Formats: sequence, C-alpha cells, structure tokens
Amino acid sequence: MSIEGTATAYPHVGGGGNIARFHFCSICGDTLYFINDAMPETIAIPLGAFDDPHAFTPTVSVWEGRKHPWLEITGQDVEHD
Repeated sequence: MSIEGTATAYPHVGGGGNIARFHFCSICGDTLYFINDAMPETIAIPLGAFDDPHAFTPTVSVWEGRKHPWLEITGQDVEHD
C-alpha cells in the first residue's frame, strides 16, 4: 500500500483515552484511513474504500456491547467481543 496526495486529518479521542487520527480526502470528504496513536505501525482502512467491499470476511467483532440493538453480527468464524 502507498499513500499519495493530500488528506485532511481529524483527531478523535476514544472512550479509553487513545487518540485516533482519521484522514479524509480533502476533495470529497471520504475517510481514507486512520491511525491509532497507541498502534502507530497499524493503518486501518475502511472496507468502503476498496473497490469490492465483499472481498474480506470479518474474523473479530469489537465494541459489540455498544452496537445498535437492531444490528445482528453473524458468522461462524467471528470472534465476539
């Protein structure tokens, strides 16, 4: 992966006090990627940024206790938080 061009960064303090820096396209506003200060070596990319968002299958569900009540998380091989 390589990052080219200019992105606008927005820092967000999470519930645990860590800061995640969300990087947006300065033209259309789409989230391109984010980096958590606690894990600076990891770049997270939203599935919607890929041409085929169905190419990946979730293996872990995090913050499941905070999900909306109407959302159902399914899958035999998904580790639940």
